[in-house]
This record gives sequence, structure tokens and C-alpha cells, in this order.
Amino acid sequence: MATTHSFKNVVKRYEKFRRELPKVIGNTAVNFAKDNFRKQGFQDGGVERWKKRQQRDTGRAILVKTGALKRSIRVTRTTRNRVWIGSDRPYAKIHNEGGRITSTARVRQQTRRTRAGRTSVGAHTRQMNTNIPQRQYIGASKELNRRIRRTIRNRLRTVLR
Repeated sequence: MATTHSFKNVVKRYEKFRRELPKVIGNTAVNFAKDNFRKQGFQDGGVERWKKRQQRDTGRAILVKTGALKRSIRVTRTTRNRVWIGSDRPYAKIHNEGGRITSTARVRQQTRRTRAGRTSVGAHTRQMNTNIPQRQYIGASKELNRRIRRTIRNRLRTVLR
């Protein structure tokens, strides 16, 4: 009779494990993405370093100015069999995937100082094309899959004890 009682406990623990699994996997994926920020590159069998900044601001980490992008990474949706993580920041996608930003900037009329004196510059528009290199921090990875398998294995061991 003791075995029946313990089997019911195992079943209860397994059902709880199954319910909590998407959340646990989501947290593992979020932590993986945040680790990519700490390592300054994407981990996929090794660390693929992010391209350096062109600006001279070398005192801080790449993709980190205020830390808002890193803090915004979270589980966005879960189902029984799937977990989505992402960011609500408008610039998150362009940094993760890379690409070109084309925009038009309006310049107001202004006065500039030159060697000869002051010069008036009329209002105008300027086309701006900016290439953003891919600095992937979220995505499918061998390292992420390994961490998820390890997390599931460890949790399942505690259920079957």
C-alpha cells in the first residue's frame, strides 16, 4: 500500500512539472539571452563576438547604454508546447537581425560661426542611411538547446525521486 501512495505523489509531482515546464524553459531562454549581453556575443557552439562599435565610446559594453534592451527581454507568450521570448523595445529587432535604416532628417534654419564670421544656413532635409550590423542575442542555438535539455533532465530527476 505504501507504493500506491508514493506513486500518486510521483504522478502529482509530474503533473506539476508538466504545468510549470513552459515557464521554466522560458526563464532558461531569457537567462541565455542575458548571458549573451554579458559575453558580448551570441553563443552557438562557441561565442560569435558582436561587431565593435565605430564610435569612440569604448568604455561601455556593446548594445548597452542604459540597459533598457537587456532588461526588456522576457517571456512574451507560452502554450503547452511552445515558449516565445522577446523584447518590446522598438529597436530590438534591428539589433538582433541587422539591416539598414533609411530616414529623412529635417534641419532647421540656423546661423553658424565660420572663420569669416557668421553664415546663415537655410532649412533643408537630409537623407540618412544607416547600416546596423547584426548583433544577435535571441535565437535558436545549440548552447540554448543544451541548457534546456539539462534543465528538463534535472527537474525530471527531482520528480521521479
